[in-house]
Amino acid sequence: MGASNESGVRCSLSDWGYDKFGNPGGSNYGPNLDVLAPGNNILSTVLSNGYDSWNGTSMACPFVAGLASIVLSIRPDYGPGDVAEAIRRSASDYPSFTNERGYGVINASACLMALQPFEYKLGPTITSFPNPYRLNGGILNFCFDVPPSEIKDFIIFDLTGQKIISLGNHSFFPDKKIITWDGRNKNGADVASGIYFYFA
Repeated sequence: MGASNESGVRCSLSDWGYDKFGNPGGSNYGPNLDVLAPGNNILSTVLSNGYDSWNGTSMACPFVAGLASIVLSIRPDYGPGDVAEAIRRSASDYPSFTNERGYGVINASACLMALQPFEYKLGPTITSFPNPYRLNGGILNFCFDVPPSEIKDFIIFDLTGQKIISLGNHSFFPDKKIITWDGRNKNGADVASGIYFYFA
């Protein structure tokens, strides 16, 4: 990435002058440049509780990193390449590319507006009865709002996270969408009274 000045142009000698080694100042450029971000006269914190204006890609990178984090908050399913492509496609010059500007200056608003929100798929709604459940031969019923084919497994855990039993979907009554548990562990022994968790 490269640093742009207040006019959205890649920072050059006229912006930064010469460095301490006498080299002409200027930001990154070339075929590997993706985008530009503000990197000229950026106000930042400095030692001794002060503030100062700084130049360079070190000032520009946080803008891109911040945009990338927002993209991921909207699309948690994105990988690094997806995030980079979303930022490139919304830059000011896209699809045009030059060695001086890459695809142009990042545009957070355009980037976020172009994203399709990630659709979270909620799990099944589960109710259990009787509640509280009494051991010693009783049957506990778990009722679902989805067909049996969507339940791949149904696992009972205790408070320590230890797996008590896996019921699968073999205990389903398809017409009622119910899984039953007789209060026994995988070895057929009655479990102790207490609090248990289930995972579907």
